[in-house]
Amino acid sequence: MIIRLFKSIQTPPLFLIPLLSLLAVYMAFRTNTLHLLSDTNHGPLYSLLVSIPVWQSKWAVFSLVYVVFTSQIYFFNYIINRYEVLYKRSNIPAILFLLLYACIPEFLMLSPFLILNSLIPVLLYSLFGIYKSERPLAFAFDAGFILSLMILFYIPSVLLIPFLFIGIAILRPFSTREWLATLAGIVVPIILMITILILIDNLKLLYQGYGKENWLPVLKFNTINFKYLITGAVIAFILGLSALKLSGNYYKNIIRTRKFQLCFILLFLFLILIIILPVQHSVSRFNLLITPVTLLLSYYFLTIKKNWWFEFLTFLLIGLIIFNNLKINY
Repeated sequence: MIIRLFKSIQTPPLFLIPLLSLLAVYMAFRTNTLHLLSDTNHGPLYSLLVSIPVWQSKWAVFSLVYVVFTSQIYFFNYIINRYEVLYKRSNIPAILFLLLYACIPEFLMLSPFLILNSLIPVLLYSLFGIYKSERPLAFAFDAGFILSLMILFYIPSVLLIPFLFIGIAILRPFSTREWLATLAGIVVPIILMITILILIDNLKLLYQGYGKENWLPVLKFNTINFKYLITGAVIAFILGLSALKLSGNYYKNIIRTRKFQLCFILLFLFLILIIILPVQHSVSRFNLLITPVTLLLSYYFLTIKKNWWFEFLTFLLIGLIIFNNLKINY
């Protein structure tokens, strides 16, 4: 089946990604979920993006989503193999990343979460680059800079600041210079953004729509389609199996791989905290979990030895995509 084609590190299967991602974007387009999330209360950078008239065209949104989505797949797969986060190299992360996106049509709407999912792999690239690097200050600054952009696109991303510093502490001994470089990377874009907003007399974009109630965690299941709850339960089941397999083999991996995997687990926990903040109730926010979930699922699929179970899980994921893209209301 399709996932098995990507089990090796060979390049040819990767040429299928643009076609498969185009199909996924088209399915979202067909279900009328491929549109711009026009809420401007997320972050100043996203508000400025929303204000550009070109995004009123559905084909402009279609094109941008396709390019962003496809590039996410390739770059995420590159990071996993570049830093050997799994116990062996494989292109499975690419196809699973795509399939998880395709499971929920709303994941592909043009939203701050889609943009954050482009920045998360870049953040991880800079964070992992710190490990035993000869130029850690550059990587530390880059990681802080990327995180700052994430905050400016979606304010609750500020909760990832502890994740970044914990990640650095996991990967390297404490260094005041490296932590200050990271802090400088975080501060610089925010200062530039404030300066620009002052110049255009629109400083309110920094804080509009945020009150105390936005920082009280809550998860309203009544805002989620019943079909998506089924999908979440199935993926959670596979995720549980993945976690068991990873924990059982964790200490069999080399130290570097263990540290990278631990960073992914921490990222997963911090992203859950961001998701349950009631800033945005759209189901599209759950696509923030795709990066760490794909890593865990990829590990599990690589360890499956029974062909029938591998094929069953593949059919299950494809079945969820078909089920969720049918125009049936509950």
